[in-house]
Amino acid sequence: MIAASSLRRLGAAHWPFLAVCAVFLLVGALVLDDYGVGEDAGPQRRIGNAALDYVGGGGERAFDQVTPPFDQYFGAALKAPLVLLTERILGLEDSRDILLGRHFLTYLFFLAGGVFCYLLVLRLFNSRALALIAMVLFLLHPRLYAHSFFNSKDVPFLVTFMIALYLVHRAFRRDTLAAFALCGAATGLLVNLRIMGIVLFAAVLVLRALDLAFAKSADGRRRALLTGGAFALTAALTYYASLPALWIDPIGQFADLVDVLRSRPLYLTNLFRGERLPSVAGPPFAYVPVWVGITTPPAVLLLAAMGAVALAWRGLRRPRDVLRNGPLRFGLLLAALPIATVVAVVVLETNIHSNWRHLYFLYAPLPLLAVVGLQWLAAGARGRWMRAGAYALAGAAIAVTVVSMVRIHPHEDSYFNFLVDRTTPERLASRYDVYYGRQSAGGVLGAIAGDHSGTLFVALRHGQSRWLLHADDRERFIKTLDFRSGERNFYELRGGQPCPAPLPDGAYVGRIYATTLDCFVDPVAYFGGLRRAALATEPLVRSTYHIHRDGSALTYLRDGCPAEGIGKRFFLHVRPVDASDLPPGRAEHGFDNRDFPFGARIDGNCIAIARLPDYPIASIRTGQFSDAGAHWEVEFTVAPPTTDLARARREALASEPLARSVFSVYRDGRALTYLREGCSADDAVARFFLHVEPVDVDDLPAHRRQYGFENLDFTLARSGARMDGNCIAVARLPAYPIASVRTGQYDGTGQLWEVEFAVPDGE
Repeated sequence: MIAASSLRRLGAAHWPFLAVCAVFLLVGALVLDDYGVGEDAGPQRRIGNAALDYVGGGGERAFDQVTPPFDQYFGAALKAPLVLLTERILGLEDSRDILLGRHFLTYLFFLAGGVFCYLLVLRLFNSRALALIAMVLFLLHPRLYAHSFFNSKDVPFLVTFMIALYLVHRAFRRDTLAAFALCGAATGLLVNLRIMGIVLFAAVLVLRALDLAFAKSADGRRRALLTGGAFALTAALTYYASLPALWIDPIGQFADLVDVLRSRPLYLTNLFRGERLPSVAGPPFAYVPVWVGITTPPAVLLLAAMGAVALAWRGLRRPRDVLRNGPLRFGLLLAALPIATVVAVVVLETNIHSNWRHLYFLYAPLPLLAVVGLQWLAAGARGRWMRAGAYALAGAAIAVTVVSMVRIHPHEDSYFNFLVDRTTPERLASRYDVYYGRQSAGGVLGAIAGDHSGTLFVALRHGQSRWLLHADDRERFIKTLDFRSGERNFYELRGGQPCPAPLPDGAYVGRIYATTLDCFVDPVAYFGGLRRAALATEPLVRSTYHIHRDGSALTYLRDGCPAEGIGKRFFLHVRPVDASDLPPGRAEHGFDNRDFPFGARIDGNCIAIARLPDYPIASIRTGQFSDAGAHWEVEFTVAPPTTDLARARREALASEPLARSVFSVYRDGRALTYLREGCSADDAVARFFLHVEPVDVDDLPAHRRQYGFENLDFTLARSGARMDGNCIAVARLPAYPIASVRTGQYDGTGQLWEVEFAVPDGE
């Protein structure tokens, strides 16, 4: 209603705006089914259904369908209307119709964000040209454009943030109770969608507090107090009214929500500059600025930076204007919001994951700051032609963005600009998460369906995209991890499993730039080759699965694997030689958590693949989860690369051994090197024992304290190698102070040799 009244006042002069809206509406309808499905599509529907069921009298049990349970506290203000419109009013039943309906409604809401961006700039500058440029910049962010179809969380939050910014400006300009109450209602909905909306809530209260403090009359102070109170009260009431999960017990449920936010229950990782960072540790300060910088059109970044600098410079030159000049103060608010948010995220160690999608709302101020920068640039230009040139540059930048989006369609959600290396093959995938790029898998599935007939057995990382296929094609796809020779089998290679090169026959690939997003291969051929390579080597360890190593990969094999229980997740805990190699947030645990999903079952045999980190590894603990805990587990040391072993041999021979026996034992810091010249293959089979007695028995693991020493036994196959007829092994000592070491070798007949020695200086 507010937008409509504002447009009516524009009269006939707003036809360029209507033309832009019509173009975006038409293009959106044409590309609607080009995108896949977000992995949260199912949970988002359940949240909406639960809220509607509860309001309809379903009672507390209505929320039992929401998993995980804490999701019921987030976003019902949009999720419930989406379910209401698509399934309960329009009566859509087929999954494709439901998903496309949700996508189109979410996209319409995104266009509404562009409309409010236009209206806000029109209010600020009274310039239709600047307003139109700002609107187009808002709608043509490549990542946000793609997300506007399948992301019913982050993009709606961005749009609501833009609407709230419009209402904030309107409220401060009118300075009435009604305007601030409406602004409070929008802010309450904003916090409903994501708790991060509290940033704008706090900013409005701070501005009202400043107005209260610097008011020149009692009437001004009273108005600031009343309008601020109306804003806060309306925001709180709207938040509660739009979140049925809190109606059961407003105080108790809100306390539960605060506890959920404090506990940060999701443990995920972020690939950032080639390093895997745990999300629960909070991002480094560079994380958000870098992600925004490499995934936003450069022209927007440049113009927004110019606008922010121009506003800051004016504020510094005339600090009193910050309090008296409404447009300047609002502009400084736009510039301060992204900075304050990034600082808060880092200081509070907020759980941010999946690139910067939780903070997509930070883009809302950028088109507004960009037109400030453009106006400043045009104002500084001398002559009409130079000013026209400034606007032409903005138009050219928009055209470049459009061309980039067309070239990478439908993978705009994985857009990167030229500030990162996009040309080196697989460089992006090794440096940064592509995340939602995999949601375009629907296009790859469509290609598979179009090229084959009959039943298709497919392994999917996120199987939601198949629900966008037409019913006939959808029913042909059987989601499975159990494959057989002779069938039409397709396996989606997952994180850490790069698409093989050259591409095998029958493979289907989705690419962006020089990076593979989706890769479907024949699992029988792919895993069969890996299995044959693994069987040509001795396993590192034998358990429920035999584990083989090939360079930086571990291959898990189990012959005669029953179909029951396949698919259970593997855990892989890697303990580095140097604890400083651990990712931030894992140092307190002492190991790197690299858990991974099950691979595939081929003709009754199971196989899984895991990639190891590139730092030196001391030991590995791995196994498989079951419903009751660890189904099976093993722990073993890992042999250093051959080059490291050769270097260790040279360094050892340059020093005196700690002990001489069948093997001579040398020490280098926290490592023991075992050397035997003229070593036969039979000599290398016997197992080594390594018993470490600490200075303080409390340093031992709890289960070893009764024995008084730690058992670090190992084999040459795991911790060393036979090179040129000589045997060498390297064993890592624990970090605690050591009193003495007893070590040697034994085989099936008993002990072969042993030595015992003290560690100098009680180290």
